[in-house]
Amino acid sequence: MSDSNKSVLNGQFTFSDKTTVVCKYCSKHFKYHHSTSTLQYHLRNTHPFASPASDPQLAGKESHPEKRQLTSRDVNERGKPMHQAKYDQLTNYVAKWVAQDCRPLNVVEDDGLQKLIRCTSGNEAYVMPSRKTISMRISTLYESEKVKIQGLLSNADHIALTTDYWTSVANESFLGVTAHFLTEKLNYHATVIGVCHGRSSFCRSHSSAF
Repeated sequence: MSDSNKSVLNGQFTFSDKTTVVCKYCSKHFKYHHSTSTLQYHLRNTHPFASPASDPQLAGKESHPEKRQLTSRDVNERGKPMHQAKYDQLTNYVAKWVAQDCRPLNVVEDDGLQKLIRCTSGNEAYVMPSRKTISMRISTLYESEKVKIQGLLSNADHIALTTDYWTSVANESFLGVTAHFLTEKLNYHATVIGVCHGRSSFCRSHSSAF
């Protein structure tokens, strides 16, 4: 059989001579020495629609060399209850996500989120914490962050305060106060030290002063 009739990667490259193959999509030439790594890289990055991963002949070990068959120990570990330290760490991350991204507390009741964490953590026995638990963790994290910020402010030689007064889409007014300062290592730091509702007595008595 002549070189022109030979092909590589299920016909996605054809030989132009004994050591050179040509991509059938863009006619680019490649040196070929019985290794398809460069050719697969070219397909993935230049012609993703023709990636070897979609080729039935390449859907095995060559396309996914990192995959291995699960052992009985792996399966057993996936089904065991998560260690408390790991569970607490995940719960804290969920609480931070809910607080920082303004997610509703009932997001922890989302079955899809639980499946996502089970998949990423590799533990099929993981159970999402309740809304009450997340609410308590947010309060705990707030107090911890508050103590840390108070320590930074107490060590700052000079603090500049800025305010921001805005109205929400529900036509409710809010006043926020942000502290700006340099740390001992001269690193700039800014933190919100308070946000109050426009109806509160503090806002009414201090908004004009700011």
